[in-house]
Amino acid sequence: MTAKVLIVDDDPDICHFFQKILTEMGYEVDTASGGRESLTRIKRDPPDVLFLDIKMPKMDGLECLRRIRKIKRKLPIVMITGYGDLKSAQEAMRLGADEYISKPFNLEEIKRLISELLD
Repeated sequence: MTAKVLIVDDDPDICHFFQKILTEMGYEVDTASGGRESLTRIKRDPPDVLFLDIKMPKMDGLECLRRIRKIKRKLPIVMITGYGDLKSAQEAMRLGADEYISKPFNLEEIKRLISELLD
C-alpha cells in the first residue's frame, strides 16, 4: 500500500515542490491551501504523514495542529515554516508536532523524516 502524504501550505509553489518530489519517491500526495481545508481532508481520508505550514491566513498552523490532535492523536505531523524561531518551534512540539523544519528545505532531510515517521 502506498503511503499518503498531505501538504498544507498557502503557497502553491511549496505545495507543488512537495507534490513533485514526493510523487517521484512513490508516495500518494494531496495538498490543501489552508487549515480548514486540511481538517476536512483529514476527517474524510486521513494521510499517513502531514506537513503543515505555521504561517497561513484564517487559521494558522498552530491552531490547525491543536484541532488535528483532537481528531487524530497519532498522525505524524511535520511543521514547516519560512519564519523559523525558537518560540514557534517549542509551541509546535508542545502541541504534539513530531518534527519542525524551516524553509528552504533540504531534500535529504525531507526524505529522512518521511522514512522515520512511516516506520
